[in-house]
Parts: sequence; structure tokens; C-alpha cells
Amino acid sequence: GAALPTPPAQGAGQAQPPPAGGGFMTVEQAFQMYQRLLTSLDAAIAGLLKQASGRQISLLMLGPDHEIATLVRQASEVTAKITPQEGARENTAYQFAQTLFFKQVIEADELLKLEVLVGILGGLKDECPKLRKDIMNWIAYLPVTDEHAIKHHRTVLTLLVRAKLVQAKEVDVHLAMKMDGGRAAPWVELGLQFVRQCTLGEPLATLHEFTSILEVLGKTAQRGGPSVRRINKVMEELRAASHAQQGQGQGQAG
Repeated sequence: GAALPTPPAQGAGQAQPPPAGGGFMTVEQAFQMYQRLLTSLDAAIAGLLKQASGRQISLLMLGPDHEIATLVRQASEVTAKITPQEGARENTAYQFAQTLFFKQVIEADELLKLEVLVGILGGLKDECPKLRKDIMNWIAYLPVTDEHAIKHHRTVLTLLVRAKLVQAKEVDVHLAMKMDGGRAAPWVELGLQFVRQCTLGEPLATLHEFTSILEVLGKTAQRGGPSVRRINKVMEELRAASHAQQGQGQGQAG
């Protein structure tokens, strides 16, 4: 199941509401509030997807005042109210983030659910500085076993860049190593999709931030093989987009 880790119980009973008047929450109260928020988010997401009748919904389409966007923000408000004593706030935020990533992000299938989960993670990073450092290790657990897994992996990486939990350059170095000089075909495909999504999709980064991946792709294409046509097609798209940006006065001459 995807339940949150249960802190030591301090007597059974109803989840306590957050303290009034700016008081601090205990760790237990915070976990109860996190759990409530996740339950509310699951219900809101399910309701929205049912209305959408199969159309893909993105958090970006909903606007900042939508119930789902408000609930995402409330997670960081809960974190800010946890008692700061003895590192309780940072440790609780870290434990919550770890649980979210390994029990939900890795398993989530829907774009909206992934956006919500990564949005919550993004809201935790200010209270938990080590989250940014460790999340680069966590992404190593995302599989690339098939086409579906590669797409999921790409989506998570892209959302983490959008949430400023990782930098495009960090992922560039990470993926280039995994591509193993172009010999690891699933990682080559992931590298292609990730660069394309980050530069042509949103855009979240420029081609200059993907020098390592582009170098491996160039060598892979030179060697020949089944992926050459696909690599060349994407590289042409990227070059054309880069020239167009420069033409608009955003980049260097070239």
C-alpha cells in the first residue's frame, strides 16, 4: 500500500487539526495532516479525471486557485508549522518526501497525479535542504525496462527540473553516464526524449545544458545502428529550434 509511515502513536483517536494561532504541530499531527491532504488530493484527482472522460489533464491547465493546486500548497504550509526543535521539521519533511517518491511517484501512472506529487516535493525543498542532494540518488531507482517505463522516467525527470528539485545539467551528466557511450539503448532513448521534452516541450532548458547527452548521441549516430535515423531526426528538430530561438535574439550568433 501507499500509506505514510506511522509515527509513534500518542493515544488513538481522531487526527488533530493544526494548532490555531500560529502554534507548532507535533510530528504526529503533521503526518496526520499529510495523510489527510493526500486522501483529499486522490479524491479531487479522481473526480477531475472522471469528468475529463479520457482527456489528459495537466496541473498547468487548472490555475492556482483550483482545489488541487490549493491542496498542493497546503502540504508546504503543514511542513512550515512543524516544531523546529531538534531538526524535527527537516526530518519529517524528508521522511514524507522519501515515502512520496518511493511509494507513489515510482508507481503513479497519470500525468496529473505525478505533477501533484512532484509539486508537493517541490514545496518541501525549502524546509529540507538535503532533499535536493538526495533526489539525484533516488531517480536511479526509476526503471527503463520498456517503452512505458521510459516515458514515465522522462516525465518524472522533466517535472523534477520544472520544480527546481534537480538541475538540467545534473540530469545531463547522470543520463550520459547511463547511456554508456550509446551502448545502452533504453538510456539512449530516454536521453533523446528528455532533451526533446525540456527544450521543445515546455521549454525548461537550453541545448547548452545538455552537452554530455548530445555528445553521446552524436557518437552513437556516427557508429551506425538501429537508432541512427531516430537520433538524426530529433537532432535536426533540436538544431532547427535552437536556430529559431537565436533568430529571436535570445541566443548567441551561429
